[in-house]
Amino acid sequence: MQDETSEVPSNSDAGASNPPRRPKTWVRWLEIGAGIATIAGLVVAVLQLTADAPKRPDRTEVHLLRPFRNDGTLLPPYQEDGHGAAKCQNSRVSSDPEALRCFSNEAVRDPCWPFAYPASGLPRRAACLASPWAKEVWIVDDPTIDRQPRPTDVPPSEGHPWAISLKYPSGGSQSFRCLYNGGAADIIGGERKNYICRTAENPAAEKTDGYAVGQINAETDLWKISYAPEGSSNTNQADVMEVWR
Repeated sequence: MQDETSEVPSNSDAGASNPPRRPKTWVRWLEIGAGIATIAGLVVAVLQLTADAPKRPDRTEVHLLRPFRNDGTLLPPYQEDGHGAAKCQNSRVSSDPEALRCFSNEAVRDPCWPFAYPASGLPRRAACLASPWAKEVWIVDDPTIDRQPRPTDVPPSEGHPWAISLKYPSGGSQSFRCLYNGGAADIIGGERKNYICRTAENPAAEKTDGYAVGQINAETDLWKISYAPEGSSNTNQADVMEVWR
């Protein structure tokens, strides 16, 4: 009589037909480990991006411009681009009391900084800069200096840096370099267009991109000033990143 009891496969037969099963706890730990590795990779990527991103300064940097070394030679990156005689008086665009406005046969140059170390025995000179960012410097040979009072019809530059660099709008990414306007200027909202601004990539271009308007607000570490794009009567706050006096 045939035995009706079901035949149970041997261990060897079972191993041949089915792969061994890992305990569920072991699989769970593998999943957790994979998750941790993924999170760690994301953290490293975020930290790398943060390290590579440019940091926003927390205060305005102030530069006191002095183009000469103590021996009368020009400091880098400035290079002489010509020289000649000139008569000079107080600057109209720089708030530095040492700065000059010099008149030669070729042009009016403002501001210029004198080299004045009488004890050195070196001849007097003055260096005239078109902007803090230009390398070319025009040298005045033995300038005749007559520091006359400022004419009453000229806007005062006292308290105004000669040049500033901006980020617009405040906390934004547009960069501008601006020079103080010592001549006639329009008004926006009762405030004078004190600075003529151009993009940082091409600050020497003839095209004006906008105006820094009114006084600089220096009540915080990172100074502020109102800015109006060219052709607009609306102003917004801009961060003053650097100033040159």
